[in-house]
Amino acid sequence: MDIAVPVGDIPHDLWGTDKAVGETPAAVVVETLGNLTTILERMVTEAGRPGGVPGVLASEDTLFHAKRIPQIALEDYADRIVRYCPSSYAAFVYTFVYIRRLCTLFGHTLVNAHSVHRILCACHVVAAKFCDDVFETNSFYARVGGVSRNELNALEVQLLALLDFRVHCTPAEFANAETFLRDKEAIRGETREVAYSAVQSWFCPKSSASATTSRNLRT
Repeated sequence: MDIAVPVGDIPHDLWGTDKAVGETPAAVVVETLGNLTTILERMVTEAGRPGGVPGVLASEDTLFHAKRIPQIALEDYADRIVRYCPSSYAAFVYTFVYIRRLCTLFGHTLVNAHSVHRILCACHVVAAKFCDDVFETNSFYARVGGVSRNELNALEVQLLALLDFRVHCTPAEFANAETFLRDKEAIRGETREVAYSAVQSWFCPKSSASATTSRNLRT
């Protein structure tokens, strides 16, 4: 994953912190993405912790896993998305819903240092296209996300296949995701163990990973 595209080469920065997206203040959207980033960072930390639960899938088994860990911090990567690919508040909640569905299918350790950037990018692209009337081209999303257009196309197709092309969520599912995303106490927790326990229980209420380990995600 190459994030070498200079910021100046990306032609527009559409958001100011005082602007609104639909009826949701931009500051709320930024906060929501920040909380999502915190959740993903918790998952990455636990996936790579010595003595932790090993990943369900080897890195070579999924298109989402980069050969090398991206050098850009996840927080900075998310900032690129929110700065240059402004989307609705709903799109970021849907991004969270899609990531949860992946974790429910394949286990929370699918999200690790090799995969988290691409998973976030692909889920956001699909969410933006579903939720918003106006969105960018895949060429533009790819530049922001540090992948080639062909790679992003492949990631998008694979994500849709894994979701069984079920990109809609019910009002109840949306409300649950929104509530969790806004619950700073549960997300950040007093200790790492408390916070991770909350994240793990929400993402993986039932472990179905054992039934999917034989699936080849590169096809």
